[in-house]
Parts: sequence; C-alpha cells; structure tokens
Amino acid sequence: LIQAGAPGTYLYRARVGAAPDSRELERQQLAGAFVVDSTAGARRDRVFVINIWGEPVDSANYRNTLAINGRSFPYTERIQATVGDTVRWRWINASLRSHPMHLHGFYYTVNAHGDSWADTAYAPAQRRLVVTEELGPGQTMAVTWVPDRDGNWLFHCHLAFHVVPDGARLAPP
Repeated sequence: LIQAGAPGTYLYRARVGAAPDSRELERQQLAGAFVVDSTAGARRDRVFVINIWGEPVDSANYRNTLAINGRSFPYTERIQATVGDTVRWRWINASLRSHPMHLHGFYYTVNAHGDSWADTAYAPAQRRLVVTEELGPGQTMAVTWVPDRDGNWLFHCHLAFHVVPDGARLAPP
C-alpha cells in the first residue's frame, strides 16, 4: 500500500516536449488537481481548475480567455445549490496570474490554502469569512458556503477583463 501523503488539494503540471518559451506559457493547458482525502473518508467536494488560454495578436496586443475546467463563459458549468446545503469547493489556479475569486450575495469560508507541494488546512478559529479571496499563481484553496436564500449566484474572477464579454474571448472584435 502506497500512502499518497498529507490530505489536501495539490496542483500538478505537465508539458509536452521541450520547456515552453514565454510566448507559449499560456498555451499550456496540461495542469490539474490531485485531491488527497483523509483516511476518515472522502467529502463531496467539487473541484475547479482555472487556466488561461492566450496568444499574441501582434507585437503590441495580446488576447486571452479564462477557462474553468477547460471551458470559458458562457459555457462554464452551472452549479445547483439548495437553501441550507453545505457547498464544498476546491479551487486550483493553474494559471500564471492571480485571480481574486468573488462570490455574489454570500460570504464563503476559506478552509485551506496550498500549492503543488503543501496544503494548509486552517483550524476553525483561523478560517475566514470572505466575499473575495486572492488565489495566486499555482495556489489552491478549499472553501465552503451555505446558501441561506434561493437565487442564481455568481462566483467568478473579479478582474473585469476576465468577465467582460469583449475582453474575455479569443475571437477578434
């Protein structure tokens, strides 16, 4: 029996061929998550991997799109939650940029932060209620939230150009 290591959420990366140069870094989509559950058992967590697909337009312009689990808005997954549910998410930022992750209408609890090598689960007194949490390049986080009213709630990167339709797409205007 091989032990996987400490429970937590970890980022992994792969590449095909030689190391990419700086122009290719946002075209590498070979990243994902390793989730190690405790010996007490697995929870029903939803795992999300953030990445960016980008390309230069010319020597002065660049265009890119944020992807979550390989899809960009409006093709991203819709999450259904019922009032009183405890929603558990694990977020992995496989991109080379920071993303302030924001939930409309609710606070959420940050339970852990990590990266490729370590994951720190916070004791209950260390957990924070936030509406926006910075998720740096290569970082992971585990969060929970409990909807206390019905609605359609948006969880997104709070950088405007990642959610504005004309700024968050590869197709030329």
